Amino acid sequence: MNKYDYKKVKLMLLFGILANIFFLPAIALAITKYNNVSNMTVFILFIISFIFFSIALFIGIKNIVLVRHIEYLKNKKNKK
Repeated sequence: MNKYDYKKVKLMLLFGILANIFFLPAIALAITKYNNVSNMTVFILFIISFIFFSIALFIGIKNIVLVRHIEYLKNKKNKK
């Protein structure tokens, strides 16, 4: 197995980009109040971006933990 699972890294990047697609307009709308946009619209955009950020973070942490656990098992096997 390769050190990093690149499919998971690509998924993490995809969800990070999706989160930014929703997060940046939410910030812009919150600051400018463009055409009297409602607070609920901004809130929904923030919630969607938070969900995508959480998924990306979960995939990243899971990938790091998996890689470290595999390295730990290899080191344990080599010591015996």
